[in-house]
Amino acid sequence: MGAHMKTQVVKFFKMTYKLISTLLWWVFLPIHLLIRALRYPAKVRFRVLGRAIIKNIPTEELKWLTDDLKSDGWRESILSGLLNDGDYAKMKLKAGGTILILEWDPWSEGSIEGPAPFIENLGRDYDMKVTYEWRWSEYDS
Repeated sequence: MGAHMKTQVVKFFKMTYKLISTLLWWVFLPIHLLIRALRYPAKVRFRVLGRAIIKNIPTEELKWLTDDLKSDGWRESILSGLLNDGDYAKMKLKAGGTILILEWDPWSEGSIEGPAPFIENLGRDYDMKVTYEWRWSEYDS
């Protein structure tokens, strides 16, 4: 293959790459905007209801924290999946009128969400970082 032929092949692959990347951008941009639009009401709801969250809790600590809360009188109301048993688990704990939502996945591990005052106290008691952004907000940037 001559030098001219190699140049033509390189040009062809560069043009093909540019065309494919442009097409993919136009395909995935609407999907990304749709996902952001669908997440927006949940983010607003999180702020309006005065919620807080502790994210990235290691699996063993989440199990220990769940057992500790249950021993303090919190009862399990809804369970979806089990920790370390698949790709996602969700549990709701109730005590009085307060509901806590515990979620787990193997990538970001555990989180516990609830009313800001309760989560702030929990974060202080267990030395965990409290944030005021919905768990899935980090994927919108």
